[in-house]
Amino acid sequence: MRLIIHTSSSDEHFNADCDLCIVEVDAALTKNVLSRVKLCAGVKEQDPEFLEGYFWDGTPNFISNIDDDLSGPMLDGLDQDRYVPLPEDVVIKGEQRQAVECLKMVVRDDRGYWTCLAKHVDICVTTESLPLDLFSSND
Repeated sequence: MRLIIHTSSSDEHFNADCDLCIVEVDAALTKNVLSRVKLCAGVKEQDPEFLEGYFWDGTPNFISNIDDDLSGPMLDGLDQDRYVPLPEDVVIKGEQRQAVECLKMVVRDDRGYWTCLAKHVDICVTTESLPLDLFSSND
């Protein structure tokens, strides 16, 4: 399953064309996420003040706006839910992919999200958080 996820930027006026994020939720990612959740839960047992874990993770693709490729109802769902499944027939063009670096996955008790730095600018882009049970159901 591919998800399209809303993003936000550390600069309220500019997002370096990282409008959206595409994540392929497959067996490998699911295994990785669940392993990280377990690791974070173990740390939290040792120290109840533990809030979140950061992991280097190059899974997501940050892309420029692809509204022309999506139907109206899908965009309505994206605005409401902040992430929706991306139809398999939607192709992401190479020029839509944005140059980013320092991609990280952040895991909390019940949610996870990704962050990155847009290349050549001082901007951090963050995805909306996803409920971790989304990965459990894909296990």
